[in-house]
Amino acid sequence: MPKHYSILNVFFVLFGIWILYTVTPSLTKSTNNLFQGYQNKSWDSVNGRIINSFISSSKSKSIYYFTPNINYRYTVAKTSYTNNTISFNTTETANKNEAEAKIAKYPIGAEIKVFYNPNSPSISCIEPNFFLWENLFVFSYSAFIVAFGIILIFFQFFRKE
Repeated sequence: MPKHYSILNVFFVLFGIWILYTVTPSLTKSTNNLFQGYQNKSWDSVNGRIINSFISSSKSKSIYYFTPNINYRYTVAKTSYTNNTISFNTTETANKNEAEAKIAKYPIGAEIKVFYNPNSPSISCIEPNFFLWENLFVFSYSAFIVAFGIILIFFQFFRKE
C-alpha cells in the first residue's frame, strides 16, 4: 500500500533541505578553519608585501559589521601568490575601531611575514593563531543544525504510519 504524504510532511522535508542548503557552507568553512588554523603554527614563512588594505561593512538587522580586508603578495619557489586571509578565525566585528586598528597594522606597501602551507603554498595567512573554542563552537553548532536537517528529512520518509 503506497504511503500518502501530507502537506506537513512536505513542509518538513523542504525545511530540512533548506537547513542543509543554508548551514552546510558554514560547516564546511568552520571545518576548514579548524584544520588550517590548527596546522598554521608549524607552516613555513616568507616575506610578503601588502598590496591593498580596506574595511568592508555589512548590515544584519540593525547591526553593522566591519571586516578588515588585507590583500598581500608573496613568492614561494619562484611562484607569486596573492591572498587575503588574515587568520583562520573570524575577522568580522561590530566594533569599527577594532577593524580600523587591524587595517592600521597592515598599511599598503608594508613588508610582512606570510605563513603558508608547504603542501599547498596558495593557502596562507599573516596571523598564525588559532582560537580552538571559537572555531569549535561554530563547527559544533553547524554540525548540530546539519544533523537536525538530515534527521528531519529522514524521519519524514521512514516513519511508520
